[in-house]
Amino acid sequence: MKKLLAIVIVLSFVTVNIFAQAQPEKKADEKAKTEAVKKVEKKEAVKAAVKKEEKKQAIKKEVKKEMKKEAVKKEVKKEAVKAAVKKEEKKQAVKKEAVKKEMKKEAVKAAVKKEEMKEAVKPAEKK
Repeated sequence: MKKLLAIVIVLSFVTVNIFAQAQPEKKADEKAKTEAVKKVEKKEAVKAAVKKEEKKQAIKKEVKKEMKKEAVKKEVKKEAVKAAVKKEEKKQAVKKEAVKKEMKKEAVKAAVKKEEMKEAVKPAEKK
């Protein structure tokens, strides 16, 4: 009976010991699982942040591209306005030149008429 009691006592100590060791192992397993979940969540968060940053960069690139297009359009428009102004100035210069020529012709005609009148008055004075 003493042997049986000793065996029961030893078995109970072993059982308690096994259960006592099972708790830390269980906690360690749960801790490992929690760590793994945290790592996965962290990786996902990093991936999301990287994706967000890439999207941001793509938008910035697109904005720069649009700004460049607008600048080119403005420059083209500016050049077109300059060309139109030059064309108009040339037109005005041609018109001015034509007016000058016309005025010269009129002056020459007036001078010729004056001379003709002088010539016409001279014979009349001689009579």
